[in-house]
Amino acid sequence: MFRGAYWLRLRTDLIPGMHIRIPPIVVNELRLFGSLAIVVLVILGLYNGLYKLRGVPRYRNLFVKTRGQRFAAIIFMAYLGSGFIFSGGISRWIILVVGIGSLFVLSLFDIARNYCIGRISATHPVRVLCIYWKDSQQDTIDRALLYKNYYLTRLPASQRRGHEDYWSYDVIIMVGDYTDEQLQDAFDQVRLWHQEFYHVPTSGFLEDVVYEPTALGSLHAFRLTPTRLDDWAVVFKRIFDIVWSICGIILLSPVMLLVMIAIMIDSPWPVIYRQQRVGRQGKLFTFLKFRSMYTHLSTGADYGGDEAEQIESDLDSSDANTRDDILSKIDNDPRVTRVWRFLRRTSLDELPQLFCVLRGTMSLVGPRPHLPREVAKYENWHTRLFAIKPGITGYAQIFGRDALSFDEEAELDLEYIQDRSLWLDVYAIIKTVGVVFKGR
Repeated sequence: MFRGAYWLRLRTDLIPGMHIRIPPIVVNELRLFGSLAIVVLVILGLYNGLYKLRGVPRYRNLFVKTRGQRFAAIIFMAYLGSGFIFSGGISRWIILVVGIGSLFVLSLFDIARNYCIGRISATHPVRVLCIYWKDSQQDTIDRALLYKNYYLTRLPASQRRGHEDYWSYDVIIMVGDYTDEQLQDAFDQVRLWHQEFYHVPTSGFLEDVVYEPTALGSLHAFRLTPTRLDDWAVVFKRIFDIVWSICGIILLSPVMLLVMIAIMIDSPWPVIYRQQRVGRQGKLFTFLKFRSMYTHLSTGADYGGDEAEQIESDLDSSDANTRDDILSKIDNDPRVTRVWRFLRRTSLDELPQLFCVLRGTMSLVGPRPHLPREVAKYENWHTRLFAIKPGITGYAQIFGRDALSFDEEAELDLEYIQDRSLWLDVYAIIKTVGVVFKGR
């Protein structure tokens, strides 16, 4: 678009018999200006929610809003940078032509996009479950026609408990006045699957839930999500994890090599301890850490087997277990190796989990994953921790660690889930480094 505007500007003979005298412009500066204009458009689109991955935004309104903001931004950028960044200045003719031309081109893109979305939704209709409290509310959702193509299933609230396949729907809408407990129960069943969840109207506020005011057609409602980190932010979170896990593996590889040598000197192979832990959505994954116990005393079929399991059970039920909780803490544990204290104090035994982050089964920051036998002791509200991937570090690690009860750990982790963002992850990682260096 900028190239076309630049070519038109150089044509001084567009009007026969008249040659317009034009000042020269710097081509490289024009390219820079065009690149910055594209970056501004993308940033404004992300900020306004124009490129949402899920849900159905009011695309046309957001499109016009974003285009207007972008046009104002590039005019401001052109005049602010004139004589400073752009020594030759930016032609007002080019700004005008590009503004009108790009609006036309992007409008065609808008039409094509909506056509493709319409074709996709016709082939794969949105599955909507509407749970209503009274018979008179059955048609309420029909006034909120967000989707042109959808399969609508109506379900009386009295039959809600017998309807267990919430996960098979894309959108769940609860219409009517429900108690906090009823809403909490329904939302806890869907929070792990990332469906769209709405309540019309709201009668109260649930625990550990983010409320986002929205509109269902002419109705006012709240969209309920377990975390503020949603849509494209989840993609950026994954990129953040990949980049920093790779950097961590490269930078800390000499440290990991020294730890491996120390473990091999102290006790026989293997160096890495593998274990099944419970992760996001309650699914099992392979958890990695440096082995801190003697091989024949480590639990697992590949290690000590049934004998190690029995020893662990005996220790958990003995006076050596100083933590009367879901998680156990054994004082003077006879199973640990000589290098364990150093590994535990510095958390170096957790470094192999960087490979879990790279693989995608864990994140840098999140709730710590636990064993299936420990998860079996969870109360219902503890399962809210499965809404996100487990992490190498988290709020519980930087604000108390072993000094906290499991309920206190869970409350801190749920607070993180609600408020999490990339900046909060950076804060948690920096705070973790400080905790490790202080030996806490």
